[in-house]
Amino acid sequence: MKIFIILVTALLVFSCSDTTDPEEIYLTLKFTPSSQIIQIGENANFTVSIAEAKNIFAFSCEIVFTENIASISEDSFLVGAFWNNEQTISLNVIEEGIYSVAIGLEGTGGIDGNGDLFSFEMSGLEQGSCNLEFQNITLLDDEGISLTDSSEIDVSGGELVVE
Repeated sequence: MKIFIILVTALLVFSCSDTTDPEEIYLTLKFTPSSQIIQIGENANFTVSIAEAKNIFAFSCEIVFTENIASISEDSFLVGAFWNNEQTISLNVIEEGIYSVAIGLEGTGGIDGNGDLFSFEMSGLEQGSCNLEFQNITLLDDEGISLTDSSEIDVSGGELVVE
């Protein structure tokens, strides 16, 4: 009888415990909207958004696109609300079709949560489809320590179609 009670108790304990792995939450980075259609000579605005950020003090990436289909106005880059107006922004043209963007806070401490990192405007130059991609993504805390590597970020590219 004691063995039966022990077995029943053990079954209840194991059947009531949660043995599933918790769903992993990934940092996400994406262009919003993900796709736009414009005419030659028209402009489209894209926002780069982040979700599930933890202790972000600085962010940098390169935006890669097809330069003969569209162009980016360097003056159009605006810092997003994620940074709470406490940031500096740096923009460099690596080469045609590759722009490097870096944003960092002033002071100490990082930011958690979701929001818009920055936005920019593209102009249609000729007909075609222009993919927008991220490369060389870096996220740092206030001590300059990398928070994650690119394989741990759920990245969504964008697209601009010029008709």
